[in-house]
Amino acid sequence: MALIKDYPTQFGVNATYHKITKIEFLINRLTINVMVAIYATQTAYTEGNQPIWHDYIEIPFAQFKSDPRQAFYPLLEIYVNSYLVGAQPSFTGELDISNALALKPYEAPAVIVIPESLPSPIPPLP
Repeated sequence: MALIKDYPTQFGVNATYHKITKIEFLINRLTINVMVAIYATQTAYTEGNQPIWHDYIEIPFAQFKSDPRQAFYPLLEIYVNSYLVGAQPSFTGELDISNALALKPYEAPAVIVIPESLPSPIPPLP
């Protein structure tokens, strides 16, 4: 699985194959850091070539509908190779797992329209 998008690079070739290679939760910064390996083509990846470069994309927790960590605590309680199998959660109440990895709707930033020319002369304030 990867993302396909034609992207011009500083190396004079386009990159088209973008593969996630690492995901880190940076709790002290309340962000998820996603490392993406960027390849010229899918063929370059499948033939075992090195990526052109790696990029990091930071997603703040605030962009999610609920805290994304909620999706992982239950996994640790049931994952067979985890020493935490059968652990009891320290929280009470309902988890919002269905929204833990759902992003909030995108809201475009406000645009300030500045007229090309202001009326002249500008009337004095009362």
